[in-house]
Amino acid sequence: MQDLTLISKRHQRYESGVPVRGIQHCGRALIIKNSDFRELMNGAPVTPTEGFLVRMINTDVRDAKGNYQEMMQPKLMTLVSDIANKIELKGVALTMMGVKAVDFSDYSITLHLVNRMVAKCILHILDRGIDIEYLDIQP
Repeated sequence: MQDLTLISKRHQRYESGVPVRGIQHCGRALIIKNSDFRELMNGAPVTPTEGFLVRMINTDVRDAKGNYQEMMQPKLMTLVSDIANKIELKGVALTMMGVKAVDFSDYSITLHLVNRMVAKCILHILDRGIDIEYLDIQP
């Protein structure tokens, strides 16, 4: 999978499958970058060794330096499946020398595709039963 930056101006939050708060009109950018996890951990031997660094940015607000606000801590994910109409990424528990260093396994992302272009993106927060569906995706 190639690096992706997806822009959305609207999203819907679901709690236990039930829509809550209505459609939210907020600018977000989901940035998915191929990453060597060893580089991210300053060369330490880690498992898994590669995957994706996933960031969520609030594109409506900039700080005093002009940078956009991070909406969540960047997550490390690996590819679970890539079929004709869907790509799934899942957060990983990164181990360093056999010890769990960080654990992002409560997060996953589903990219719904039309003609191999992302039409919809859902961030799943698994331990809380929350799904955030990003609408009107633009590359």
